This record gives sequence, C-alpha cells and structure tokens, in this order.
Amino acid sequence: MTALGGTGKAPQRGLWRIATSVRCLSALPPGWSNGQPGTCAAGCRVNRTARAAGSTEAGKHMVTRRVGGRNRSAVSVEHVVAAACVAGVLVMAFRIHVSLRRLEALVQEKQRRDTLTEYRRDHHRLIGRGTEDPSLLPGLDAYEGDLHPNTQRRHLFANALYQHAYQGYQLGVLSLADLHGHLRYIFQSRAMREYWEATRHHRASLVADSEEAELGRMVDALVAALEDAEANGDDWWVAGDAPEN
Repeated sequence: MTALGGTGKAPQRGLWRIATSVRCLSALPPGWSNGQPGTCAAGCRVNRTARAAGSTEAGKHMVTRRVGGRNRSAVSVEHVVAAACVAGVLVMAFRIHVSLRRLEALVQEKQRRDTLTEYRRDHHRLIGRGTEDPSLLPGLDAYEGDLHPNTQRRHLFANALYQHAYQGYQLGVLSLADLHGHLRYIFQSRAMREYWEATRHHRASLVADSEEAELGRMVDALVAALEDAEANGDDWWVAGDAPEN
C-alpha cells in the first residue's frame, strides 16, 4: 500500500483510481482490450458519459420536482380562489336573507296598517250612520246620564276627530309632538273637552301601560292646561308642555 501511493490519503486516492479503471474496463464493448490505444481513455469517456447520463436523469427528476412544485402552487391558488368564491356566495346569501326578512317585516307592517285603516273606516261609517239617523242613537249611547240627541251627536263627532288624530299617529303620519299640537288645537273647543269628560269612565278600563292609556293621560294634562289657560285669559296655542319623545 505504501509503495503504490505513499502514506495518508494518497493510497486511498490510488486505490480509487484503480477501482475506477476496473469499472471503465468492465464497461468497454466486447473485443476491446487493455492494450488498445485509448482504452483507458475510452473507458473513462464511457464512465463520464454514464455519469453525464445519470446527471441528465437527475436533472429531469429535478425539473419534474420543480414542475410538480408549480403544480402544487397552482392547486393551492385554485383552493384559495374556490374558498373565496364560497365565502362570497355565503355573504351574498346572508345579505339576501336579511333583505328578505326586512321585506317580510315591511309587508307585515303594511298589512297591519291596511287592516287598521279599514277597521277605522268601518268605525267612522257606523258612527256616521248613527249621527244621520236619530233612531240609531240609542245604540251608541254609552254615556252616564241622559243626553240630548244633539249632545250625543256632538260627542260622536268629537270621538271621530280624536280617533282620526290617534290613527294618524299610529300610521306614522304624525309624530308624538305633531299629535300633541293637533290635539291642543281640537281640544281648545269646549265641546271637545265636554266629550272628554263624558267619556272618562271609558278610559278607566284601558290597560295602564298601553299606548292608548298613555295618550289619554297626555290629553288629560293638555285639557287641564287648556282649562287653566282659558281661566287665566292666556293663549290656548301655547298651553301644555310638549312631549319629550
């Protein structure tokens, strides 16, 4: 070993060269021999060619891996796009659902208002028939004591004015402040205040926290303020405190 390549790493390199030569010779085609010119060189070329071919295959494998990486990237992009599309569809579906619920609420509110309007219309029609035909007035007599037919007609007309104002508030035509101003205008008439006093026992049966009961209490305060304004000689159009809401 020492004679061939010295000591250290040199013998190993010598052995590696000999093994390489043997591999080259084993790769030669039939009929070649170790004594032919270029044998070792040819063998080395064969080996280099084999290594080059191996490198080419490795390169192809690397290219394939790179292409596969791009394919995986493309697939990942497709997944992101698909997820974004699904999210967009879900958001759109939610918006459609909310819009449909709002539309349904609007339709129900319109139906409620139409029903209320028709009911009030029937009420006014019945009251009108009672005021036109004196023989029907006893059927509408819900007052304490005996009333003259003319007084009863005035009360029925006053009730129609009050109900008309209240319906305007229910339908959103009048705000609470507008309703207060309108009621102050119609209740500045003594005939309206007499009607209100004659129907006090009607309002006693209302649910305490109902909207109509609260409105009745507002009119009670307004009527008291109008009475005070009339007694003191003050202007009626400034009587009463406007509601906060």
